[in-house]
Amino acid sequence: MRYQQDLQVALRDRLRRVMTEHFMTAGHQVRLIVDWIATQPPLVAILAEAQRAEPDLDLDEFIKSFERVFTWSSRTEEGQAALIWKLMQQVADEDRKGEGSRQTIISYASTLSSRRDLNDNWREFAERVLAPLFEFLSERVGVASSVLYVLERYVRQVEWFDREKLHARFKEHSRTGEEIYNLDLQRFLFLDGNYITHAKPRSASGEADLIGGLETHDPLICDGKIFDGSGRGKSYLAKGFNQIVQYAQDH
Repeated sequence: MRYQQDLQVALRDRLRRVMTEHFMTAGHQVRLIVDWIATQPPLVAILAEAQRAEPDLDLDEFIKSFERVFTWSSRTEEGQAALIWKLMQQVADEDRKGEGSRQTIISYASTLSSRRDLNDNWREFAERVLAPLFEFLSERVGVASSVLYVLERYVRQVEWFDREKLHARFKEHSRTGEEIYNLDLQRFLFLDGNYITHAKPRSASGEADLIGGLETHDPLICDGKIFDGSGRGKSYLAKGFNQIVQYAQDH
């Protein structure tokens, strides 16, 4: 939950930055925000899903509407977010290549707003055109899967603190190596996320390592695989991925 809240705070902070930025450097600020979003897996996933809602939206047609009565060409919140994201990526690309994002920002803002001060034009543009993306992302983060964020915390704990300890236990019990990791994950889910899971429940396709919360909107169906790059390589992981899809369908 804390991870979600931190992400929402970060989104609000970056919206504030882009709305208060001077128009001369607004393109660079947009680029920084685009680059930051690209490093946040939950936001990337939300945007990827949003882009599938209305895949045929035309960015050029959307930009042309700035010259007329401004209207959204999208029919859904997801489509609206996808349009804004495309627009911000275009500005970021121009700034990254040094191809005049400043002129683009001035053109967009001045076309949409009739105020004399370019900074006022930019703030109105940011409020009307860019802000809905930040609101959309913040809302979706708020209702996103809590267990996924607990799993992210588990990954960090293992990488930073428990890697060597778990690997030593794995080498001592190589025949049941996956169980070492599964039990450790199950313990973490209970202690850190108050998430009660059950191990090895039978289904039509076999036995998933862990399941929990099937009666909720935030279920977990988990199967662990060991990757060592030799006997257990890519094909082994691919087999595991197919298994987890089948388990999800079963449950």
